[in-house]
Amino acid sequence: MKKRRDKALKYYNEISVTVILADTLGMDLECSDNKGNTWVMNGNNTSLLDIVTQDIADYISGKKKSLHSYKIIENEKHAEIYR
Repeated sequence: MKKRRDKALKYYNEISVTVILADTLGMDLECSDNKGNTWVMNGNNTSLLDIVTQDIADYISGKKKSLHSYKIIENEKHAEIYR
């Protein structure tokens, strides 16, 4: 359990800046699991940091077997700004 916790806390420190930036700018996050599944979390109406924090807590407790990877992606709102 301690090893899982240490891995999760290290990962949180690495990913939190990305998630906070996406939250602040209202951008979306692309999420991937260790099986190659990918989905998008919309950052306009929800706290992405809360979702990611819960995912990490679920990993620490053993409810999830792996940590997800996250990256910021452009959404419609920002596509219009860049035009």
